[in-house]
Amino acid sequence: ESGSDGARVYNLPGEAATVEDFLKCVEAAVPGSAARLSCEGGPLAIAGRLDGEALDAALPGLARTPLAQGVAATAERFRQLHETACLPLEDLDD
Repeated sequence: ESGSDGARVYNLPGEAATVEDFLKCVEAAVPGSAARLSCEGGPLAIAGRLDGEALDAALPGLARTPLAQGVAATAERFRQLHETACLPLEDLDD
């Protein structure tokens, strides 16, 4: 028996950013993508900032990835998958 009193629940805090800021990160990682991406409307109805104190206490030193770095790493991984023919494209529009 673990002695645990049940499952723990944590917020996963991250960098708060607007959709416009996110799209700027995508454009930086994937030049030319701005011509195919857009957004409109008001802000999303979600919490802008989450308290990560409990997570930090449970996992001290947990690394956080800045938004631009995470978007760039994700774009690079997709490039690698595409170059090695490991990314099926049948379901994508041209």
